[in-house]
Amino acid sequence: MPVSYYIQVILSLCILGAILYGVLKFSKKIQKVKYTGEIEIIDRRVIDNGVALVMVEVREKNFLISVAGQTIQVLDSYEKTT
Repeated sequence: MPVSYYIQVILSLCILGAILYGVLKFSKKIQKVKYTGEIEIIDRRVIDNGVALVMVEVREKNFLISVAGQTIQVLDSYEKTT
């Protein structure tokens, strides 16, 4: 096989590698933007051994959540007031 064939294969693999690298970097950037800062724990009060009330803010909405052992239950939710 001629040398030009090997050069084409190597060049094609380099271009494919660069494209894959770019897609990986772009997807990591999108994932960071998508999943950061959307959930914030405002307050937590322990009621009893293993039982707590937690106030959580998610996308401008607040939730009052009861956490007991393996059970989590939403007690109330309301829009955040400014």
